[in-house]
Amino acid sequence: MEQYMKNGTRSSTYHLIATTSWLGMGEVATKDVFDWIATEPLILVASGTIARLLNDLATHEIDHERGDTASSIECYMNVYGVSKEEAQMEMRKIIENC
Repeated sequence: MEQYMKNGTRSSTYHLIATTSWLGMGEVATKDVFDWIATEPLILVASGTIARLLNDLATHEIDHERGDTASSIECYMNVYGVSKEEAQMEMRKIIENC
């Protein structure tokens, strides 16, 4: 679950969106801004986590039907031995906390 979240947060593309959005801002896009983004600030990590978990909640059934098991729901169920409903409830708690 920990490894999934680490990769899942990055694959949500929030980090990429934040980085590329600065490019169109002209002179405000300084090296300091990009250095800050590279530190993976909490706001980007939290946004990426929210996006990833919301996506997993919305697409879990479809992904499961086509054989994709890599989702936060599946990982949480496997690691903690809980039901799908309990895993979904935990993902909602994490989203709210972020």
